[in-house]
Amino acid sequence: MLLIKLADRLHNMRTLEFVPHASRRRIAEETLDIYAPLAGRMGMQEIGKSSRISPSIRSIRKPMPW
Repeated sequence: MLLIKLADRLHNMRTLEFVPHASRRRIAEETLDIYAPLAGRMGMQEIGKSSRISPSIRSIRKPMPW
């Protein structure tokens, strides 16, 4: 069941740009705090280091000032 939740979260992070802005930060924080460590413990470190996932979380946590 945990593997299914990790796959679902990975998909959610890839489609985060379509989620309302108010929910983006909460989802990104939850992913970094809960799901990324779980994936690491299961030997799936590449999920957290994915070139598409990590930058999207960082851009949500600390948006670039324009």
